[in-house]
Amino acid sequence: MNIKNITKVILVTMSVFGNIHYCFAGYEKTVMWSARWVGLGGAAVGAIDGADSIFYNPAGLVDGANSEVSLNYSPLLVKTTGAQTVTDENLESEKQVKHIFGVTGKYQVNDKFAFGLGTYVSGGAGSSYKEVDYSGVNAGFAGFKPDVESSVELLEIGLGGAYKVTKNWNIGATYRISVARAHFSSVALANSDQWLINTRFDDLADTNFEGFRLGTQYSSDDNSWGLGASYRSEIALTLEGDATGKLATAAAPSAPPITLTGGKDSKLKSVFPQKLDIGGFYKITERDTIFGEYSWTDYSRNSEIKIEGELFYAGALNVLEDGAVKQNWHDAHAAKIGYEHQFESWAIRGGYAYTSQVTDDNAASLTFFAPSHGQTVTIGAGTAFLENSLHVDVAGEWSQSEGPGSREGLTTPVSGKYTGNAYGLHSSVRYTF
Repeated sequence: MNIKNITKVILVTMSVFGNIHYCFAGYEKTVMWSARWVGLGGAAVGAIDGADSIFYNPAGLVDGANSEVSLNYSPLLVKTTGAQTVTDENLESEKQVKHIFGVTGKYQVNDKFAFGLGTYVSGGAGSSYKEVDYSGVNAGFAGFKPDVESSVELLEIGLGGAYKVTKNWNIGATYRISVARAHFSSVALANSDQWLINTRFDDLADTNFEGFRLGTQYSSDDNSWGLGASYRSEIALTLEGDATGKLATAAAPSAPPITLTGGKDSKLKSVFPQKLDIGGFYKITERDTIFGEYSWTDYSRNSEIKIEGELFYAGALNVLEDGAVKQNWHDAHAAKIGYEHQFESWAIRGGYAYTSQVTDDNAASLTFFAPSHGQTVTIGAGTAFLENSLHVDVAGEWSQSEGPGSREGLTTPVSGKYTGNAYGLHSSVRYTF
């Protein structure tokens, strides 16, 4: 199967799973999939082994079972709120279920080498507000209620390998093929709030073949403690598609909106930034282990989503003047901690993760991360069957962000409280042989 056909398979898979976006730290959640590691607050980089290592830290591929297949599914209920048209407004998004998943496999060549392959959700962002009423800005807009929404969905194919340098030290790497899909529906006010302009970009897509992830792990002779680090490279995204637009004028409230011309061969340019994870584990007793991790993501690279291609016109007037969606994000710093107690045949887990503020106070958006820090609380459990060859893990998640912000750069700036809440149920099944 060639690369073009692989890409088609991924896009079909994304269509089956539907929208997979969410909005807690830039283009990704603090905890992703894999129920065992979600239950530990996502603090995986220093301790993970087996097939799921291809995503978290490829150095772990060479440890664990000789061969393994891992299936992970994480439905997530998401709701956001914020201000869009007037100050102190409290618009509520649609409640949506997002579907996050990971399918990975591992093959142990010998004591020194192992390989892995997987396809999994790596990131996403967005939310949806249907038929937003702008009559609070100008009563002449009462008849035109555009949608305000954004969706960026990222799926990867990972091909990785790991090498055991010594008894205690592993290194690994993953080659990443990233497929991105997006749509946006944004609204702008112009001409002293006399014009309401709705711009839609649908069916945008891109595939990037230049991503990689590097990892290393070190553990003590008795495996009572260990450390690990993983680096993810930045990838550039140029999402291509067509755009449509409409313009309503307050001076003619009963007239239908004007259909804008242009918008062909549109390109939206952004980056999925580099990331560094450092963490470890320590066994307090034979049955009790604590896990910790620090993550840095270079989200200051995301100052804007650049729009290129044929511009929009109302007659001869260009209505898309600056050609960019402003972001002005800050770097994300995340601290994660987890605890596990092992019984005879099953384990219980708990975790907490804190993420620093990514969105600038003056660049708040309904459809991206709230201008606030975020926090995640998790609990989980796991057990094994069939002589420890079938492993089943489950975890619950609550993620939350809430903070004041404003949307400046408008004729009349809007400010208010922005929130995001998500409830996740994570499940994993791993078969080792």
